[in-house]
Amino acid sequence: MVINHNIAALNTLSNLQKNTSAVQDSLQKLSTGSKINKAADDASGLAISQKMQAQINGLNQAQENVSNGNSLIQTSEGALGNVQDILQKMRTLAVQAQNDTQNDTDKSNLQDQANALAQEINRISDQTTYNTKNVFGQTDSEGLFSNSGLQIQIGADSGQTINLTLGGTVVTTSTLVSASAATSATGSTTLSGDAADGYQYFVSTSSGTDTYAVTLNTASDGSIYATFKDSDGNQVMSTAVTTAFTAAVSATTANGTTTYSIANSALFTAGNITATTINYDLTGVQGGTAGTAVSATAVTLVGSQTTTGGTNIAATDTTDGTAGADPATATVTINGVAYTASLYSDSSATTVMQTASAGNVYFTLTDADGNVVKDSSGSKLVFTGTADASKKLSATGLNVGGKTASVTLGTATYTANIAGSGTNTTFTLTDVNGQVVKDTNGETATFTGSVTGGQLTTNSTTGKINVTESTSYLDAVSVSALGVGTGVGEAATALSLTGSNAINTIQTAIDTVSKLRSKMGAYQNRFTYAGDTLDIESQNLTAAQSTLTDTDVAQEMMNYTKNNILVQSAQAMLAQANQLPQGMLSLLKS
Repeated sequence: MVINHNIAALNTLSNLQKNTSAVQDSLQKLSTGSKINKAADDASGLAISQKMQAQINGLNQAQENVSNGNSLIQTSEGALGNVQDILQKMRTLAVQAQNDTQNDTDKSNLQDQANALAQEINRISDQTTYNTKNVFGQTDSEGLFSNSGLQIQIGADSGQTINLTLGGTVVTTSTLVSASAATSATGSTTLSGDAADGYQYFVSTSSGTDTYAVTLNTASDGSIYATFKDSDGNQVMSTAVTTAFTAAVSATTANGTTTYSIANSALFTAGNITATTINYDLTGVQGGTAGTAVSATAVTLVGSQTTTGGTNIAATDTTDGTAGADPATATVTINGVAYTASLYSDSSATTVMQTASAGNVYFTLTDADGNVVKDSSGSKLVFTGTADASKKLSATGLNVGGKTASVTLGTATYTANIAGSGTNTTFTLTDVNGQVVKDTNGETATFTGSVTGGQLTTNSTTGKINVTESTSYLDAVSVSALGVGTGVGEAATALSLTGSNAINTIQTAIDTVSKLRSKMGAYQNRFTYAGDTLDIESQNLTAAQSTLTDTDVAQEMMNYTKNNILVQSAQAMLAQANQLPQGMLSLLKS
């Protein structure tokens, strides 16, 4: 027994302190509801829970971002709905103005209405805002029509965005490319080309208010004359004026090239076209030296085995083929066009039939230019027919379509739709978007060439083709961007309601706005799904974080009760331990 150190009391005190600390921890966890109140509670759990909390906070904010983005789209789509309503009214006015029961005053009044509607379209384009931001990008480089569009952060991490943009709405037209840049001139301006190629020259007055299409033509006596048409396709010069104008066109031939010159003075005085400076823009319709020659392009003659609407061939004599090599053939006529049928004994047209025999036969068709009829995928088409006892071929319901060829001009690919055969071939061009190539008057451009040996070609000297693919991106929903007027703001004027293309132009604008609204609807649907996904992610992450950080009250109350009892027991034992040194007093007294 010792006096200076009460080891029993020290041990009891240590246990009392531990139990008291455990009770305090339990009280903190129960009072805060969190089992991680300091890093010491769970160091790794704290790091994980903080990363989860950052994700949860980001997801919750992203949900608000999506909601705001959806509201912006709803605002914009509502504005476009009004623009479309206005365009519908403008189209109705155009239909009314095209009716000649309206006198000039009536048509002027209708035009005034259209001008006012054009100004309202511009106002909507200029002044539709969301949170002070011009959503259509007229005055804001980050609007829906800007290159970058509007970025919506739809996730908790960097790069999780949606770009809202309407600038990708493409209005595509295929037109003939200008073969030379426009030049300003006074006195006499030289126009290069051959009148027989049908060159057209765009002539604009210096003020830019009047534009005429000038076509050089060759008269029966060999002289060159020019005709002038306005933007609506109306010839603006009478025969007398055109005849008088002939003298102003001079031709000079040097090194095999003929150059035509028009004196400006004659142009300005004729037909009441007055100006001091005029611009000439040479545009090749077909022919010229600035284009691309179509050469050695394979022709596909598209057919079908569908019987609906097809032509029956009956009792067509066959000619025996060379034994062991060539198939028997027959000449058949479908819709007035003669084809050579080559006979085979199998549906894949691999085994030739030298002599037709009674029963089922298979055959391919080849036209006079050597083009084999193929299906829409470019595979050789095998038709089914029968031969009678006289070796005559017959078949029902044969359909053969038009001849096409894939033509590459520069880097663009076009489909040539071919008419005629041999050297009397003409064709039109369709781009990859299904747009037919138009001439400078907006009419379908027709080119000349020849088909020999199953290949389409154009003359290498005068048959060169100038075509450009014009792809424009809408940069606003103003009348100028939609093509239904000119001018900005309150200075806007609508296109002429009496113009020959007014109705079609406004309809194109209506269709364009429909595409924009459709795209906005797609964005709204996407935002709906994005919001749902964010909500699910947030819920799941919150549940995962809860298992790390939330106090299990039942378990913690059990710990608290245990530790509380231990504290009380330690207190009692500490009192007993403190009494142990008292026993030594009896020893000292004795």
